[in-house]
Amino acid sequence: MKPLKINMLVRLLFLGGLFLVYCLEAEAQKSKSISQFNPASITLGQSSQYMVTLEVKSSARFKPPAPAGLELVFLGPSQSMQSTFVNGKFKTLVQTSFIFRASVKASGTYKVPAFTLKLEGENFRVPEATLTVLPPDGKSQVSLDEISFLKLVCPESPIYVGQVARCALNLYVLTAFPDARYNQPTQIGDAFAKGGMNEKGVQSGERVNDLNYNKIAWPVSFIPLKSGPQSIEYQMVVEIAVPRSNQQSRSSRNDIFDRFFNDDFFSFRNQRQQLNLTTREITLQISPLPEEGKPASFSGAIGKFKATQNISALEMNAGDPLTLTLEVEGQGNFERIQPPEMNVGQSWKTYTPKTEFTPRDSLNFKGSKSFEYVLIPQHEDIEHTPEIEFSYFDPELGTYSEISLPAVTVTVNPAPIGTATFTAIAPAANGATQRPREQTLLPMKLFPGAWVASLRPVFLSPRFLAWQAAPLILLSGIIFVRKRQLRLREDFFYARNLQAEKAMRKWLLKAKKAASKGDAEEFFAAAQRSIQESLSRHFKQRADTLTQSEILSFLESKEAGGELMEEVENFFQTADALKFAGASTDSPSLKEREKSLSRLVTHLANLK
Repeated sequence: MKPLKINMLVRLLFLGGLFLVYCLEAEAQKSKSISQFNPASITLGQSSQYMVTLEVKSSARFKPPAPAGLELVFLGPSQSMQSTFVNGKFKTLVQTSFIFRASVKASGTYKVPAFTLKLEGENFRVPEATLTVLPPDGKSQVSLDEISFLKLVCPESPIYVGQVARCALNLYVLTAFPDARYNQPTQIGDAFAKGGMNEKGVQSGERVNDLNYNKIAWPVSFIPLKSGPQSIEYQMVVEIAVPRSNQQSRSSRNDIFDRFFNDDFFSFRNQRQQLNLTTREITLQISPLPEEGKPASFSGAIGKFKATQNISALEMNAGDPLTLTLEVEGQGNFERIQPPEMNVGQSWKTYTPKTEFTPRDSLNFKGSKSFEYVLIPQHEDIEHTPEIEFSYFDPELGTYSEISLPAVTVTVNPAPIGTATFTAIAPAANGATQRPREQTLLPMKLFPGAWVASLRPVFLSPRFLAWQAAPLILLSGIIFVRKRQLRLREDFFYARNLQAEKAMRKWLLKAKKAASKGDAEEFFAAAQRSIQESLSRHFKQRADTLTQSEILSFLESKEAGGELMEEVENFFQTADALKFAGASTDSPSLKEREKSLSRLVTHLANLK
């Protein structure tokens, strides 16, 4: 009996051990978790995702312990189900992947340590994960600010109020990103008037801080309006093309999910990332114009100039117009040069001169400006034209210069008999007053001219007006289409907003068709996409990656109101329930839901 009892005890211990191993294995299998970066190695400027995959059905939010320099933004959960047939029974395994967007500003190695997570009453031990960020140009540490930056270079010589200040705006982009796009820079600073800019920059290569850059230099100009220390700044948006990594981790049990979102068929080979660049505020010392030595004829011209004059005729009749053209040529602030005043007295009658500027460079710094005066002699005793005084300030010498254009001798003949003149009464040499020459009346016309059927002008007829309006309408249409094409090509934000509005309308139409068919799953899927598209212009990521939590956080920041947020949350939860859990909904109510969806999307699209 004793050996039998020992054998029974051994068997019981063996069976107990097997049961304990089974329980431990089941518990270990139940609490199994995976954490990984996808991809695990990127180049600075690329993007990666951090995923924690657990065998649990949950949509809870949590914050992993990220190291310094690594920012993890929760994008949302993704669930998958796997069914197996064991011993005549179906067993369903549910996995949830919690996805985070990983962002860094410097190259290096970032490690998320292992941590314990409690979800749905169970404890999960999440293993550590490592992300390697490689520099784009072989340097051990490269920050995001070094990929591209903007720099304003101005001369050290004194700058005066009203002077055209010429500087260079330089854009630097690492040679690792050759396909860079940029918009026109924006000048910021109320102490400076906007000047010119050469649209075609000069490209060259330059090495800065042991890094190779492509440099684009634009000559820019501006005019200071105030004296003293004044700040100026330029801003620019640059888009760089970042190649996507083809590395895909296969350690996750959710291989179908990884292949779906990382396969090249569903993503572009290159993705574009925006960089908002600024020169930061640069303070310039602006000097006021000196009062000492300022001529009375000075009207604001600053630079280096020369002036010449030309008259249309040396002999004319009294009352006939004479054209005197003053041309100022050189370099400086042509925009602020005013026509010099002439002291014509009672001998000449004059009008405001016609002004024309001819630039000779892209900054409007070099060129010529002409002033065309119309002078009418009032009597035949005039012997010369008025004198002209033009003065300017030379910023290099720091002094004023004055140009005197002498009077030109002319001959004024008496007005022909029968021509009315506006002769001024001038005192005679002996002090007596000379009376104006008496003019005879014009002869009477005895016979009428040709008779016409109607006195209505031709240009007032409807047919004439229609023919004149047709080319204008056609030209306006061509200009409108061309401007829209240029704006779509150059204005990234306008093109993105237009595309988002078009996509929103497309998904609204799909939702309407699905509601009319009574297809609840298709309706709520289209409704979810239309909500994402209506708010995509407020986010830098693609619309289909926007999660419910991100949208609700945005609406909360805009103080959109609880009813609006509750309605958005209801659409998202219903769509997820139909997609992942196979829930059902009342199809006859889809038409009412379609109307509320239309109002909701319109409200979201109008949010500023």
